[in-house]
Amino acid sequence: MLHIDVYSDIICPWCYIGEHRLHQAIEAMPEITTQIIMRPFQLDPTAVAPMPVIEYLQRKFGPRAGAALRSVAVTAHGEGLAFEPKTQIVVNTLPAHRVLQLALAEHGAEVQVDLMRRLFRTHFAEGANVADSAVLAEVGAAAGMIGARIRELLAGDEGLGEVESQIVAAQELGVRAVPTFVFGGRYALQGAQPVETFQQALRTVAAAPAPQA
Repeated sequence: MLHIDVYSDIICPWCYIGEHRLHQAIEAMPEITTQIIMRPFQLDPTAVAPMPVIEYLQRKFGPRAGAALRSVAVTAHGEGLAFEPKTQIVVNTLPAHRVLQLALAEHGAEVQVDLMRRLFRTHFAEGANVADSAVLAEVGAAAGMIGARIRELLAGDEGLGEVESQIVAAQELGVRAVPTFVFGGRYALQGAQPVETFQQALRTVAAAPAPQA
């Protein structure tokens, strides 16, 4: 089985697009068995109060913000992804990453990936607050988790240190931007690459001899 670590953030539009393209590549190559693990990364760990995405980008990039947002919207729509910039809000994604880690620990990688895809849609298509415990409990339940367990997690500090440690570990590994995809622990791609590039990565790593211990 080929393990793929995906470093991403829920409010990163290129993560949304890149994850979609990765799944397209995997679905087109059923002869290669894969397992995806979502790894945490925060685009802006200083984000506190929810803010409309256009306002956030204007503060960060100035006049270029509108054109950049329209460009990524065109790309997302071209991939068949729902993307509604007018309703999106930027939030601190640490609570969502904690729920993703809970999904992996208590339900497994498939549920975690399903949860991530639902969180992407919740943020980019529905404009919901993915830092809100009620929203996270609802989305988690839709992915097969237990809503009460998610609310219990977010009511305290459970799992917080682990997620923060994973983010630091990612930075120490050299992850500076997302999405970053690591195939088999030894081949990395950064950015929302074309489907064909992901397919080539899958072929290359699947065909390579396993590294010696």
